[in-house]
Amino acid sequence: MTLPRKQRVTCLAIVLGLAACTNVPGIKDLGRSLIPEYRTALDSHPDDLLAYFKAWLSNDKPVTEEPGSASWSYHGSDASITRSSDRLLAGYEAHCNRNQGQIVKDAQAEGLRCVGQRNELLSQLSVEVLHPKDAGATELRFTVETAERLFQAQEAQASRYRQVTYTLAGNGPGGDVVLESGEALDVLRFGRLTASDAYGVELPQRGLIPFTELLSVRWGDGRVRVMMLDGSAVEEAGPSLTPAKTLVRLVPGTDPQVAAVPLTAEAPFRFVTMDARTKMPRQVRLRNVNQLLKVTVSPKPALYKSGPIETSFEKKERDAFTRTLLADARKAAARLPRKPPPLDIEDATQREELEKLGRAGPCARAQTDVGLKTGDVTLTEFLVCAQYRAESAFLLKNGGQLAPDRTPLLFLSKAAGAPWYDFDGVMR
Repeated sequence: MTLPRKQRVTCLAIVLGLAACTNVPGIKDLGRSLIPEYRTALDSHPDDLLAYFKAWLSNDKPVTEEPGSASWSYHGSDASITRSSDRLLAGYEAHCNRNQGQIVKDAQAEGLRCVGQRNELLSQLSVEVLHPKDAGATELRFTVETAERLFQAQEAQASRYRQVTYTLAGNGPGGDVVLESGEALDVLRFGRLTASDAYGVELPQRGLIPFTELLSVRWGDGRVRVMMLDGSAVEEAGPSLTPAKTLVRLVPGTDPQVAAVPLTAEAPFRFVTMDARTKMPRQVRLRNVNQLLKVTVSPKPALYKSGPIETSFEKKERDAFTRTLLADARKAAARLPRKPPPLDIEDATQREELEKLGRAGPCARAQTDVGLKTGDVTLTEFLVCAQYRAESAFLLKNGGQLAPDRTPLLFLSKAAGAPWYDFDGVMR
């Protein structure tokens, strides 16, 4: 049982084996311990860690209990919590010593581990002491885990690491995406044209669920419902359970660790789909993931072999998109109640900003056809950035005079404060 680092103060100190939590100022009276003596329970259950703790703390039921693991929580004054921490650590060390082990502090595991004579792992105790910001009781939380439980967790972590690295090295899964607008997109592969991405859903109670372990995930009405591969369902409710707060990218570390990274506008949710007219693969970058209603992961194998996917876009297709883009922008610009003043291109700062338009920010990637064909760039993104660059060049020549017919995107940017034409967050 763990808490975000900002919400917890872990008091684990070892001096010649054990010491009390000393991060509690102003202790005058040690108070009474909330945890009873352990010796009778230890004599009754010297070999079984969980049986020992349950007998020792028989007056208090565990807050959570799973195979090989149990957690307890106690509330009291700083003095009583300090005394209880003392007795907890002493009782844990006594059980470890009875099994010919010794206590070591594992910084990575954030707990105290009991290690045997051959350096084998026997058990782990994780302790958290939480001090309230306002007046209230201090809380002591702790979890005991058996070696079997820890080994299973390590193997699950290593298995997930292998799963993510395998997904990134190969084709990755396909499926479909449904937006709140009702639009459904057939996904050939989650990720870029060049390679797959690994995604998952991170829920407050269940934790991380990679796409490779689920069949579908659906958002709506403050709820998330996940259908798992084994046919079971996971459902949680809460105001923060939106796609933007729960959908994450999975990135493997240097060791068997997997990091869940939030999506950003620069590294959004992306997938490859097939253009119905041209029959060419097309990348989609969903920058506003809150448009997601449902994601289904297909159990069928991916259609593409691993490696870059070469794509091509006809000149007619590019010209048609640019005409539609300019027509829509000109209509929007013409309806604006005010016109922006001319840009002062003699001002060094404003001129530098103008020269960067279409080349920086979201357009930093969209500079070449190579990036379009094999990189992390969509066709619409490529063409919009090209239009920004064309309008920038025009303004540098005409003295900064904005016009809705010749520079409609920049006219909208300055008049309506819309610096990025994002197609409602969907870049295709």
